[in-house]
Amino acid sequence: MHPDDFDRCLKVYVTAFDRRERFSMEYRLRHASGEYRWIVDQGTPRYDSDGVFTGYIGHCLDIHESKTPRTACASSRARWSKAPRPSSSPTSKAASST
Repeated sequence: MHPDDFDRCLKVYVTAFDRRERFSMEYRLRHASGEYRWIVDQGTPRYDSDGVFTGYIGHCLDIHESKTPRTACASSRARWSKAPRPSSSPTSKAASST
């Protein structure tokens, strides 16, 4: 975990754990490549059949592509470049009015 995210995430987790509540937090985690990537970490409390808290079940999802402005902008440009564009030629206007 990125050092700048640690205290905030610890507080989110400890607060949720003490209250036995769901949590969701975003933080940077070091990838095997050495790069920090943004993830979202979500957890839901679990209980046994007697109602005793047994811990959390959760998941982490890599959201780096949507979280990083440069990457998000490039992805958006790529999508828009593939989008159909309306034609402004007279024949297309005549065809659309019939």
